[in-house]
Amino acid sequence: MTMHEDERRVRSSATTHTAPARTPATETTRETEATSDLMVAPAGWRLSWGAVFAGVIVALVAHLILNLLGVGIGLASVTGTATGMEWLGTGFGLWWTIAGIIAAAIGGWIAGRTLGSADRSDGMIHGLLSWAGATLVIAFLLTTAAGGMLGAGMQQQAMGPLGGITGQAGGAPGQQQPGQQQPGQQPPQAQQVVPERAVGAISGAAIISFIGLLLGAAAAAYAGRAGVSAARRALHEAV
Repeated sequence: MTMHEDERRVRSSATTHTAPARTPATETTRETEATSDLMVAPAGWRLSWGAVFAGVIVALVAHLILNLLGVGIGLASVTGTATGMEWLGTGFGLWWTIAGIIAAAIGGWIAGRTLGSADRSDGMIHGLLSWAGATLVIAFLLTTAAGGMLGAGMQQQAMGPLGGITGQAGGAPGQQQPGQQQPGQQPPQAQQVVPERAVGAISGAAIISFIGLLLGAAAAAYAGRAGVSAARRALHEAV
């Protein structure tokens, strides 16, 4: 009996092993690895309206600043002739388009950077959403301003014949004779040329705006992807 008990004790002592001691350093390393894997891993589809709103605000402010810069430079370099004013309008239209593309890229990058997701496709979608929001705001402002200017012009045209009739009824001196041209009135041939130029200018502006919007959407999507990549690099450097 004594020999059997000794053999059992020897076997139990041989098979028994002690677990490795856990030091604070190893526990901290494991927690850091788990946290970094959780934050870097793609979280699937998620929509962050806060990131979209941030991208829209930054894009609008950037567009405003760039346009102010372009207007200041253009007015400082233009001459007072009719040709200079025409080139000023053309240059302002081109700069408006370029500034829109740059502002869309900046807003898309901000949306992707503040998204909080590691999926680059999410950054592209949020960049496009920020571009769409900024485009809607600018379109609303432009249509409101154009509507106000159009209404003022129509009111002025409606008051023109009324003023002439009032002057004739009051017996104002210097009434217009048949075939006499009023001061400031354009000849009939010039009145026909003006609508043709207006149609050509509107057509060119529409085409340029279409190309600019497409390039702005592409720039916003690519910048949103780049913003997510920048967030991932910053996370890896912090870990």
